[in-house]
Amino acid sequence: SLPVVQPGTLQEDVERRDFTINTLLMDISDAHFGLILDLCNGMADLKSGIIRVLHHQSFIDDPTRIFRAIRFKYRFSFRFDRKTESVLKHAIKRGFIKKLTPQRIRRELFLMLAEEKWDEDMKALSRIGALQQLGLRSGKGNRAINALKIARQEKALVVQSPELSRLLAITSTAAKGEIQRFSSLVGLRKSEMRFLQQVLGARKTILEQLSKPKISSSHVYTLLEGIADEGLLFLFSVGSARARKRIQYYHTKLKATKLHITGNDLKKLGIKEGPQYTRILRKILIRKLDGELATKKDEISFVRKFMERKE
Repeated sequence: SLPVVQPGTLQEDVERRDFTINTLLMDISDAHFGLILDLCNGMADLKSGIIRVLHHQSFIDDPTRIFRAIRFKYRFSFRFDRKTESVLKHAIKRGFIKKLTPQRIRRELFLMLAEEKWDEDMKALSRIGALQQLGLRSGKGNRAINALKIARQEKALVVQSPELSRLLAITSTAAKGEIQRFSSLVGLRKSEMRFLQQVLGARKTILEQLSKPKISSSHVYTLLEGIADEGLLFLFSVGSARARKRIQYYHTKLKATKLHITGNDLKKLGIKEGPQYTRILRKILIRKLDGELATKKDEISFVRKFMERKE
């Protein structure tokens, strides 16, 4: 549970913090401004690069410290002291992570996914059994994690929220039931769970199709439309060279394809309004993607010929 806040001394305050490196205080009074108060030997641990808990119940009092300890370890290239590593593993073994609310777990997980060394964080969570306790029994997403890390370094596709691409990587080997359980325990939003299921569910088919020697531009478009950029980045990272080339082509060119003709034009051509508008416009788009139509005149001509054949 969250702590009950009440007045206390500075010593009492620092003694309930997570790690010694986070107990350093600075005097902000006019007389002693900038004076560092080190009541728990935090400065020595900071200089030595050591993450040390203040007492053996630390991770049990607040299991979010498990995530934070790993995040700090890889962000700063620090190490755990022997006691800290021991009590961290003990808290995980006893299942204290699952005592947190899903909302708190989600916050800590997304903070880790936003880190530069997120891949090291996720591999560490898997090694110590934390991801398994959160529903990912397989815990074998290292290959996808490494592939995504390389793709990001190459700046193949730039996305605004890399955390979602990284979620796909760590759940890449999970079965449908695992993803549902993981989403529930981690407090993922419904849209995030649907995103995982959409991309991972279609991944095999999409990558197989995109890896074929010959495939039309319209087929590429049909396979990838509706997938957010974060999903495209993940598919790019785990796909074959041919698939990656086509994903990039979709992202840079096909995705932006727009028709010149509109519903008003169809109305002017004497076509009765209704669901058929969507079907007609879709047929035009397919032909345009495959290079058969270039101008608005071409599109109108196609509609006229299409209606004549239909009649």
